[in-house]
Amino acid sequence: SLPWTSASERGASTTMRTRLGTKWRSVSVGPSITFGCARPSVTVRLLRAAQHLSTLALERKAGLLTAEDGVRRLRLLDAKGKIWTQDMLLRVRRHDVSLLDADTELEVFPLSSVQQCQAVMNACGFDSILALVCKDSGQSKADLHLFQCDHVKAHLIRADIQSAVTDAKGGGPKKRPDVLK
Repeated sequence: SLPWTSASERGASTTMRTRLGTKWRSVSVGPSITFGCARPSVTVRLLRAAQHLSTLALERKAGLLTAEDGVRRLRLLDAKGKIWTQDMLLRVRRHDVSLLDADTELEVFPLSSVQQCQAVMNACGFDSILALVCKDSGQSKADLHLFQCDHVKAHLIRADIQSAVTDAKGGGPKKRPDVLK
C-alpha cells in the first residue's frame, strides 16, 4: 500500500508526502501529479489516488452479472467486515488504464478491454465508487474492479475513462478535454 504520511488541500488538488523507493517525494493529486525528487520535477498527468476495494468475476453462477450486482456484493462484504482496501494510483492514458502502487505498475487494462465504467455515489460506507468492468480477449469472464475515489470523485474519473475509450475507438472529434491529456 502507499504509505501516505500527510495531506493538505490546495484548491482542486491535494498534496501528499509518500516514500517512493528510497526517497521521500511530494505528490500532488489533482488534474495532474508532480513528483519532486533529487532530479528535476517530472509531471505525469492523470494519476488519481484511489482505494481498491474488491475485484469480482462477473458470472451467472455467483449471481454477478452487472456492476450493480457487484456493488450489492460489496455492501454485504463490507457489512461483514471483509473489505480490506489497498491504496493505489489510477492512471488514464491514451491507450489504457493502469493501476500503480508506490513502486510498480500493478495492472494495465487496454481501453479496448473496458466494457463498462460506472460511478456509484453514496453506496454503503463508500461515497464515491468507481466500477470498472474489463475483459481481455483471452478471458472467459469479465472482471469488475471496485475503487473508492476520495480526492477526485468517481464520476469525474468515469467521464475521463469514457472519453478516453471513445477517443481510442476514433471515427469522430476527440471527446477528451485537453486539460486531461
